[in-house]
Amino acid sequence: MNKNIFIQRLHVMPEHSRLLISLIFVAVVFVFTRNSLRIQVQTVLLWNCFVLINLCMYWPTIITAQSTEMKTIVRQQDLKGFLVFFFILFSSIVSLFGVIFLLQLLPSDRSWSYYSGIGLSIFSVTFSWVLIHTLFTIRYASQYYIERRSLEADVDNTKKDVNNARKDVENARKDILGFPDNYNPDYLDFAYFSFSIGMTFQTPDIPIASKNIRRLVLIHALLSFGYNTAIVALSINIISGLVKMPIPFGHK
Repeated sequence: MNKNIFIQRLHVMPEHSRLLISLIFVAVVFVFTRNSLRIQVQTVLLWNCFVLINLCMYWPTIITAQSTEMKTIVRQQDLKGFLVFFFILFSSIVSLFGVIFLLQLLPSDRSWSYYSGIGLSIFSVTFSWVLIHTLFTIRYASQYYIERRSLEADVDNTKKDVNNARKDVENARKDILGFPDNYNPDYLDFAYFSFSIGMTFQTPDIPIASKNIRRLVLIHALLSFGYNTAIVALSINIISGLVKMPIPFGHK
């Protein structure tokens, strides 16, 4: 019962509250590491903590939210959510430069510091990638149900016949995103939509009729292409460094 209450509270938690909780955790980690780590390592570590806390708050909702709850969940989200979305998105992009800076300062020997720095960098890039597409998952769901609520309100105001109104509502939802055989798409449906764009830079088998969502998809696809290209470049750099680095065993 307590677990269900906790999950329900996560469902309706405002975006700025999630951000505040994440920043509090980051502040605690900063206090415990401020005198023991270099600033470059500490910065990437703090970012990783921020990302992990956010993912731990987003994904229980994405996995457990039922399609019948989606309208209520989206309605509970505040208007500041859009600003939080852009703030975290911008931070995710900037974090790449922090990782690049950290890799440049790694020691040249095969020491624990080198491998821990590599591991920290891989963790940062991977989970930042997941966070970006998670944010777009939340944004697509919010935009879909906001537009759908507006369309349904217009239909209700113009139609008196219940059967005709119901048909018009069903047609109205297809004027946003055409999820096949899914009247109330849940967060996992939007995760499929978001991560498909993130991995392939193109839309999946879901027609997009909404102008606002098409623009969001354009930003998402361009950002995904740039971020994935950077990941490939960083991967090549890391592998190249590992291959060229001399192995200490067997040398005189």
